[in-house]
Order: sequence, then structure tokens, then C-alpha cells
Amino acid sequence: MAGPIRILAGGKRRIQFVGCPNNVNGMIDAAKYADAVIFVVDAGYGFEMETFEFLELLKVHGMPKVMGVLTYLDTFRNKTMLANTQ
Repeated sequence: MAGPIRILAGGKRRIQFVGCPNNVNGMIDAAKYADAVIFVVDAGYGFEMETFEFLELLKVHGMPKVMGVLTYLDTFRNKTMLANTQ
């Protein structure tokens, strides 16, 4: 993605999607201006330390609405491992 994606959602409302780099400086910048955060996490790797660091930065800067999304759930062969992931 080369830049932010903007969607017009009404006369005076717009939604802007911005990718956050996986470094502390980018996370601090994103935490300052985010109204809502969508965490996209690869279920095969699980939550990494950067995810929890970003959550702590969000707490410091006003904690916007946060939604977590797990991807690649279809790659699990064992149903018990899938149940433990969710």
C-alpha cells in the first residue's frame, strides 16, 4: 500500500485506513491520531510482543475502539488447537 485509503461515507464523514509499520515510532504516531484500530493478527503466529506494546501505547494516548481480527484460521488441521487459539 503506497498511502492511506480514504472512503467517503456521507456528506461530511470520511473513513481513512492507514497501515501502521511494525516499529515503535510508527506505533506512537498511529496511537496519537487513531479513532479506531483494527488488529489483523496471523493466527499461526499468535500475538507477538509488538501487539501488546501497541496496546499499551493506545492506553497512554486515549485508547480508541479496538477490534481484533484473526486470519489464516482455515490452515489449522487440529480442531483442539483451533479452539485454543480463539
